[in-house]
This record gives sequence, structure tokens and C-alpha cells, in this order.
Amino acid sequence: MRGPFSTPITPLPGSFFHADPQSRIRDLRLTGGDGRMRIALLEQGKLNKFLARMDVKLDEIVERERRLTFEEPILAGIALIIVGGR
Repeated sequence: MRGPFSTPITPLPGSFFHADPQSRIRDLRLTGGDGRMRIALLEQGKLNKFLARMDVKLDEIVERERRLTFEEPILAGIALIIVGGR
């Protein structure tokens, strides 16, 4: 399975982590059964909640970027340095 930026993701043995939640949801729906459909709906809800949180974070980042300003540099003076002169 591949995650964002095409980085390989390898779940640890025995972990509940699934590299691609959409694939897991699709697999649960295709295998059928009431229990698996219920699990698929719960997984879809968790995915939607995660995506909503990421949208909020992205909006916060965009807002911070918009507010970030830099003042133009101001020339305060000129220095003339002579090195090694006699």
C-alpha cells in the first residue's frame, strides 16, 4: 500500500493500522454481511471525522500564512571598511 507522496507504508504485525482506509472500507463492503457493513459505516465515519479535522487544520495554516507579514528592510546607514591598507 502507498500513502501520500508515494511513501510505502508497512503496518506493524498485529496492529489495527490499515495503510489505506478507503481500501479497507471497500473490502469490508465487498465481503458483505451485516456485521461487516456496520464496521464499514463506522470506518467511513472515522475517516470523515479525520478528513474534517485535517480540513480545519489546513484552513488554520492558510489563515496563518495570510496573516504572516514581513516589513521591507530599511537602509539605516553605510559603512566603508578598508582592510590591510597603509
